[in-house]
Amino acid sequence: MMGENKTENLVSISVDGRILQWSIRKGFESTQLMKLKRMEQPKKPTQKKSPTKSRRKSQGHTVQASSSQGEAYISQHAPGMGFDFSSKDSNIYLVCTEEGYIYKCSCSYNEQFLETYTGHTGPVYRVKWSPFVSDVFLSCSADWTVRLWHQEHMTPIYTFHAAQKSIYDICWSPFDSTLFGCVSDGRVEIWSLQHSVLDHLLLYKPLSGAKQTCIQFAHNAKVVLVGDSNGEVAVYLLRNIPEPPQKQGEALLNIVRTASSKPTYT
Repeated sequence: MMGENKTENLVSISVDGRILQWSIRKGFESTQLMKLKRMEQPKKPTQKKSPTKSRRKSQGHTVQASSSQGEAYISQHAPGMGFDFSSKDSNIYLVCTEEGYIYKCSCSYNEQFLETYTGHTGPVYRVKWSPFVSDVFLSCSADWTVRLWHQEHMTPIYTFHAAQKSIYDICWSPFDSTLFGCVSDGRVEIWSLQHSVLDHLLLYKPLSGAKQTCIQFAHNAKVVLVGDSNGEVAVYLLRNIPEPPQKQGEALLNIVRTASSKPTYT
C-alpha cells in the first residue's frame, strides 16, 4: 500500500538508478518515482603535474578517464540496491545505493531527495523501517556493518560489527522491537539490543557452503527462515531469547535516546 490513494502497487528498483511503480490497470505499464543521481565525491588533492584526461561518448553518456586516479563513471545515476516504504506515511520511502548512501524520498517529489544519510563506507544492500517505531530503521552493507538510524539524524545511532564479511540482508523481529537478524556468507546472526549492543545473541553457521542471502522472521513462531545461493531455505529455531519488552516502542526508543545523547556508538 502506497501513495495518497492507498492502492496496492508493485515497485521495483534497479542498478540503472530508476525506481519504477507498475500498474496493470491499462496493461503492464510503469511510471518513474525517482531516478537516483550520483553524489559528488570530494575532490582529491591535485598533483603538481595535472593528469591527462580523455573524454569520449558512449551510448549517450560521457566517460571521463584519469590516468592518475583510474576512475571512470559510465553513468551519472547511482545504482539502487533496495528500498522500504514507511508504515506511518505510505508516501515516504528509504532507498539504499551502491555508493553507500541512504536517501529518504517521497512519491510526491521525483526530482530531489528529502534527506541523505551517510555513514556506510561500502554498498548498502538493505534498509528496513522498524515495525514498532516509525522513525527508526536499520541498514546493512558490504562494509561489514549493520547500522541503526533515527530519521531525524543524518548519521547512524549505533554501528554493529556483525562479521568480517558483507552483510546481505537484515530483518526486524515482528514480536520483539529490540530483536533483529542479519545474514552474511556462512553466518546467521540474531541480535538483541536489550541484551547487548556489542555482540550478537545467537550465531548459526550453516554447513551447506552456500552464501546466505536473505532472512525473514516467522510471524506465528519463534523461528527465522534463511535463503541461500543454492536456492534452499533453512529454518532455525530461536532458543533462549529474552522475553519481549512489555512496552515495545518505548523500549527501542530508550535505546535510541541513550545513544543519541552520546557520540556515535561503534
